[in-house]
Amino acid sequence: MCVKLKIPNPVQSASYIVFKGGDDSIYAKSGDTGEIVARDTDLGKVLQAINDREPDYKGIVVYIKPGQYEMFTGVRIARAGFALIGAGTWDASTSWEIGNCQQCYSGTLILLRSDNVTYFDVGFQDVNRPMRLYMAGFGAVASSSGITWTQHQNSVFLYMRNWMRHTTLERIFIRNVGRGIKHEITQSGFTGMQDVYIHKVAVEAPYHTGLELRSGGYNLRVVDFYTGWNKNEGTSVFYVYGFMDVWIDRLWILGLNIPYNQTTIGATLFNSRNVFVRDLIIRGVSSYWALRILSSSNVIVDGAFINLDGGDVPYLIRVEDSTNVMLRNIYGIYTQNPIYISDSTLFMKNIRLVNKNTNIEYRSENSGIATIPAGQTRMTVSHYLLGTPSKVLITPLGQPAGKLWVENITSTSFDIVTDIAPSRDFQVLWYADLDT
Repeated sequence: MCVKLKIPNPVQSASYIVFKGGDDSIYAKSGDTGEIVARDTDLGKVLQAINDREPDYKGIVVYIKPGQYEMFTGVRIARAGFALIGAGTWDASTSWEIGNCQQCYSGTLILLRSDNVTYFDVGFQDVNRPMRLYMAGFGAVASSSGITWTQHQNSVFLYMRNWMRHTTLERIFIRNVGRGIKHEITQSGFTGMQDVYIHKVAVEAPYHTGLELRSGGYNLRVVDFYTGWNKNEGTSVFYVYGFMDVWIDRLWILGLNIPYNQTTIGATLFNSRNVFVRDLIIRGVSSYWALRILSSSNVIVDGAFINLDGGDVPYLIRVEDSTNVMLRNIYGIYTQNPIYISDSTLFMKNIRLVNKNTNIEYRSENSGIATIPAGQTRMTVSHYLLGTPSKVLITPLGQPAGKLWVENITSTSFDIVTDIAPSRDFQVLWYADLDT
């Protein structure tokens, strides 16, 4: 028996349909009547005309057919709901396959032609009203001529302000903009973000940031998010501030020709609580810190690979003024210092970080067998932990000649001591960890 599944068609439910005409103009027609309501060579002006036709209490769904659309000017949208749906998808398991061949892209591609432009500026400014936003299924790249890529410094692809409720961004590829996705509160006392879902979104080579959520909220889900950064100093490429209940699953931050500097950060979690991060990859990047957790509580990072090989990185991971932070199953390569901890409650399990200069692996817990030589009462053991152990446990292999204990616990070693020297070499099992 064959069961047919009906796949939703965005054209059938679209308020407006945008397409390229034979004269290379961009048209918009009503999804209800088929009437042409806007025509221009600039996608921004067409979308603005669509928005301005409807009262702000009404939601709009715009479907953009396959093709390449040049966008010179930004769109200002403040309404109850807005959806922009393209015909193309991006799969997180593949790279951006088209290289410099724009004509190879079969879906919806927006060519961002101007720097110093905020392309999508959404949310209410003067009233504390919620706006719902849905964007999916298209690519957007900075383009100097409509043929070749360029690098923007000041453009912003998506800027969200104030109360954003039920925001969904999925299957979107953004490349070479100044900032990819940003949210902030512009009026004191206004509400931030609520129920945010970001899925299979890539912001490749932004000049400043890939994702920048600066004004707080709750229920944030980020799944399959890819970004890398290019040339700017003083930014955190992935920045989340003031959120409660955060789930980040498969976050990839990959470096692209980045000069070494002292101020760039890979990912920052600031003033947030109840945060779970899984499958984090930060690779090939020169930065000040790869991961920074600041003034946050109840944070779990489970599963990460961090390889910073582009310069002398002061710290791989930095945890400050935070409580109940757990780092688990983390592997990395560093050149200077692995982890910085300040005024924080930190738990670490299965952490393995290799010093690139010495090829020595340092861990959150370690164990081994130490041998007290015959006739000696003391043995110094190098523990190769990431700091001073909080506890050291020892177990004699056999009957000791006298008492055994531990002294002189430091960030590099500890001593196993006995009050009676053994008559022959005597072995002791040891275990040490960093739980605080």
